[in-house]
Amino acid sequence: MRVALACTLLLFGGAAHAADATVDAPYKHIADAFAQLDPAPLQHVFADDAVLLFLQTDKAPALTVGKAAIEQRLAGTLARLKQAGKTAKITVRLSERRETPNAMYDTGFFRLVVRDGKGGEEIEYGSMMLELRKGADGTWRHRVDANGPATREAFEAAGGARIYD
Repeated sequence: MRVALACTLLLFGGAAHAADATVDAPYKHIADAFAQLDPAPLQHVFADDAVLLFLQTDKAPALTVGKAAIEQRLAGTLARLKQAGKTAKITVRLSERRETPNAMYDTGFFRLVVRDGKGGEEIEYGSMMLELRKGADGTWRHRVDANGPATREAFEAAGGARIYD
């Protein structure tokens, strides 16, 4: 089973930039949503005009446009995991962060571990690129969230000083 995620993803720690705590808040909300299998934290993640893109090797890319549609898609994933009695944990290795006055661009890799109640485990690796935009209220939200497949080797070799789980 391949659980498609928007890099969905992640709890960032550390402080390479003074704005990191607020920029990284959407990642924490996503991590919480998956750890709890509860879509409620997702309401704080995406901009109204957000775009979610899953690049896939075996089929056409999957595109979801708009905050409500993205939240609905991810809520469906969480519901399926919960109904199946599974748990999920995301680990991210952020390779790079670039900033402009009202945008942050993050790249890196993630690992999603999905476990069932019987000791079974599925692991998915992916690469990610996110654009976060600062709204008029000062809140950072995901504007573009794109991810695609990656290998364990790429995840483990990812550079950067940040490793989060």
